[in-house]
Parts: sequence; structure tokens; C-alpha cells
Amino acid sequence: MPRQRRFVGRPHANALAVFIVRITDPRSTQEVFDLMGTPSRATWAKYMNGSAVIPRRTLGALVRAVCGTDERRRAAYTQQANRLWRAADDESRRPEDDGGESALVRLHERLAEAVEARHRAELVAAKANAAVGVLRDMRALMESVIDSTRAQLRSAADRERSGLRQLLVDAERRAARIEDELGKAQGRRYTAEQAQQALAREVFEAREEIARLRHSINRMPVDDLPAAPSPALPPTPEIVMDALDDQLATIVGEGAAADEELAGLLEQADLEPDSSVTSPPTIPGVVIDRPGPDRGRRLEDTAVPAAGADGAPRGRRAAAARHAVARRRTRTTVGVCLALLASLGVSLVWDPPPAGRSGEVRDVLDGDRLTIGVSLDSPGLGEADGITTLRGFESAMAPWLARRLGFADGAILRTGLPGEERGPRLRSGQVDMVIARMEITAARKSEFVFVGPYLKSHHGILVMKTDKDVSSFKDLAGRRVCTRVSSPAEQSLVRDNQAVAVNRNRLGECVAALRTGSVDAVVGSQVELFGYTQKYDDLAVPPAATDGQEAGLYAVALPAGTPDASCRRVLQALREYVRGQWKGDFGSQLGSVVQAFPTTWTAFAPTEGDLDENSSCASA
Repeated sequence: MPRQRRFVGRPHANALAVFIVRITDPRSTQEVFDLMGTPSRATWAKYMNGSAVIPRRTLGALVRAVCGTDERRRAAYTQQANRLWRAADDESRRPEDDGGESALVRLHERLAEAVEARHRAELVAAKANAAVGVLRDMRALMESVIDSTRAQLRSAADRERSGLRQLLVDAERRAARIEDELGKAQGRRYTAEQAQQALAREVFEAREEIARLRHSINRMPVDDLPAAPSPALPPTPEIVMDALDDQLATIVGEGAAADEELAGLLEQADLEPDSSVTSPPTIPGVVIDRPGPDRGRRLEDTAVPAAGADGAPRGRRAAAARHAVARRRTRTTVGVCLALLASLGVSLVWDPPPAGRSGEVRDVLDGDRLTIGVSLDSPGLGEADGITTLRGFESAMAPWLARRLGFADGAILRTGLPGEERGPRLRSGQVDMVIARMEITAARKSEFVFVGPYLKSHHGILVMKTDKDVSSFKDLAGRRVCTRVSSPAEQSLVRDNQAVAVNRNRLGECVAALRTGSVDAVVGSQVELFGYTQKYDDLAVPPAATDGQEAGLYAVALPAGTPDASCRRVLQALREYVRGQWKGDFGSQLGSVVQAFPTTWTAFAPTEGDLDENSSCASA
């Protein structure tokens, strides 16, 4: 019969010790020490009798060691361990008669930890996004090599076929490795964004608890701790064909480190690794979520839940957590079912929810937080930065508008979006608003609610700085010119000027092709092209080379069915931004445009008439 343990600590410390004993049963203290290695056996005895509180990292390592490969058990133990540890740690830092002062200090520490963890999650997401961009460039390059090799193989003599076949096999092997790593990088990026949202909620709740406790003790004023500085983000690496294998090996190694970092972040954010969605839905359609228990709550209406005896939150916060987990599981189940149907040849066609239908209208402003999709791969507009995580004109505008709409800094989350995911994520509710080069078109007006424009731009030409022969679109005749597959207007400009069209999925891929000599020029939005000249000093945009057509209009995109009143609120906030902060942000983030057009650069700004004519709603 195992001996009865005696617990000698305070109530929450004893509860944590009971948990440790239960998950390690039937191991003795010596056997637990043998399993973990550190710290000493005597220290483990203190952890297991409640006289000392186990460090959080050590507790996490113990859970992983005990559970092994059983992910479900590990997820359940992790959530319970986090709750018990927080309660025991708070208890150890709070004398019984200090009037709440120690609790206030501990809340500030919890706030700082959550802010720092949120920055780490942003860093993982930004690194994963950079890896996705590099891997897409690699994929495009390998596809070109495979197509070229196959063409040579068809026309080669018999004695040449053996060598070409081996080259083709090697290229296809590399392409498969690249595709595999691309899927992993996309999964890491999406998982990190989930952790950001959960940690943003933790920051918000910590601040609310600080405010409540200050009010209750009515003394010891302590300013909020400053946000932890963001770690430096590495620059996106260049693609060099001779070093492609080395580059891929580096990405694989960094991915393993990112997976380990994500595991810790998911534990801190109380997310279950086995039920978290690792990628957005890939089958076209609309996933409609039932409104959660927090929808409709404004920032000032949110109450802080009381904690139970075991340190677990009660009431609305616990219900919201349960709902979030259930929603993630539902999405995972729906995705699996749809993938199975697709594999059987069954296609589903879903219509977007029509605006105004009962139960399907989503008011993104009627909540306690706002998730804004921004660019992470467009220099000058939205890009990962080593100091503030995000920089660029759109990235600066997004939090300004959110604050003007009544959201506190802790309730604003900017998440990076590749161009092809802007519409799907807005439709599915994964983001509430998109400020990421979303151009107003007739087709998009039937899918989304637009407010704007906030920026106007004609098409322009990007060339190497040493190329002095291109000053207009007519000079493109006979040259290889790259455009985006998704832009019929850009492709039309190339055809109309008798150029040789080369299509790529993203503008960044066109820029990479230009810098490696694969194409002679790139056609795209002039303001976007100027952004690339700020990143690469060997590129230039001839200012006089414009298309002569109506300017493209970049606008704030909201989900279809957004109430007209909310649309007007965003429109009014945007009017105030254009009248005031617009010039400062544009000048600081897109200085190359100001230098190229020193007297006319404000023509990139919208007029009052532009806002009235193109927004989906009229101002009040």
C-alpha cells in the first residue's frame, strides 16, 4: 500500500501538490526525480508536499514527461496545471493581511508576461510568414525548372535523356520537400495567430482585473507596465539558386525551433494543441459561426470573473473558453468532412450570406475586441519590422481607426494576411476588418462592404535602377514583363503595349524575378512598386510612367451584411484620419513617393467626394 502523503502548504499550494502527486502516481519522490533529473530530490519533495510552488516551466516539463505522446491527456493536464499554478503562485506572493497590494503587483507581472508572450507569438507568425514567402518563391522557381526540363526531355536525343531524367527526378524531389515545408510554415503562422488572439484576451483581462483591484483598495496607484519590446525580426532571405538546398535546410531547422516555441505559447494561452486549427479552410465556401457569449459586449461592459477555490475562473470567462474550444473542434470536424467529400468527387457550392437576412448579419464593431487583417509582405504598406513587429502605411492606419472606433489598445489585434487569404478570412469571420491593399471593384462590392478609399494609385512600372531605357508603357514593347495572375488590368496593360507577359501569383515573386534577371520589368500599382524601391536600392520606378487610366482605390473592407450604422462609423473615423493623420503616416512610411512627387504626392489621398462616391454607405 502506498504511504499517505502529508501536505503542509497553503490551500492553493496544496491543491497544486495534490495534482502533481496524482499525475505522477504511482511514482515515489525518488522516481519523479529520476524521471526529471533536475532540480534536487529534496526540492521535488517540497513540490509534492505543498511547502514550495513548482516553477511553471518545470511543471510544463513534468506534464510533457508524464504524458509522452498522449496529446489529449497532455492538453487536459496542461489546462488544469495552468489554473492551479496561477492560483498557487498568486497565493505565495500575497500575505494574508496586505490589503491586496501583493495581488496588484502580481497582476502587473501577469500583464507583462502576457504582453511579452503576445510579442513572441507575433514574432513566430512573422517568421513563418517570411518563410512562406521564400518557399513560394522556391516553389515557383522549381516549377519553372521542372517545366523546362520536361520540354528539353521531349526534344532531346536518346543519349541526353538519361541525364535529363535524373535532373527531373532531383527537381521533383526538391519541389516535394518545398511543398511539405510550405504546408508546415502556413500551419505555424496560423497557429501563432490563434495564440496571439488568446494572449490578447489575457492582456485585456489582466488590465481589467488591475482596474477592479485598484478601485477596491483605492490606494497604491501604479501605472501600467510598458509593453515589452518586440524581438528583432530577421530580414526575408534572398533566393539564390545555387544555395537553394542550404536555404531549405535552414528553414527546416528554424521550423523545428518555432514548433517548440509554439508549444510553450499554446500552453501559456491555455489552447489545446490537438484541437487548435493549424490552417484556414481550403475548400471555398463560408463557415458561419454562432455568435459567442462575448459578442455584443463593449469594452466598458466587460466584468472580471471571480476565481473558484482551485483558481479556475467562473462564469462568462469560463463559458467563453469552453465555447472557443468547441468552435475550434467544430471547424476542424467541418474541414475534415469537406475534405472527404472533395476526395470522393463531391463539390459544394455555397452562397455568401446575403446582407440583412435574420441571424446572419455580423456587426464587427459590436464586440470587445477587433481583429484587423493587414499585409506582411508589402513594403511601405504592411511589412514585418524588427522593432515594432509591423510597419507601413496601412499598419499604422489600422490601430488609429480601431482606437477612434472605441477599442482599447489591448483589444486590437493586427494579423498578417497573404493576398489570396484576405477575402476568405473576412468571409469566414477569422478577421473583422481588412486593411491590406483591398481594391474596390464591381465584383468585390457584391461580396463585401467597403469604406473608402484611403489611398489612390495608378499603375506604374518597376525596373532595375541601371535600366534607363524605360520611361513609359510604350517602352515595354518586346520586353519580358511580370504581372500578377489575379490582376486582369495589369495583364491588359502588358498586352496592349506588345510586351511579353510573364505571370506570377504575387507581386513579390515578380520583384524576385526582376532582380534575378528573369524578367525586364514589373507592372503593378505605383504606390506598391515605390514601396519595393525602399526595400531594395537597386530598383527604380519611373515617375512619369503611368497608365493614364482611373486610379485604383484601396479601401477598408468589412463583412457583407455589416449594418449601415457601423459602416458610417468607420466612414466617419476614416474622414477624420484623412483630414489629419493621413499626411504624417504617408510621408513617414512611403517617403519614396514623396521624393518622386514633391509637389503632387497628396494626389494619392482621397477627396471627400471619393469617400462619398465609393463607400458602401453614406455618412450620417
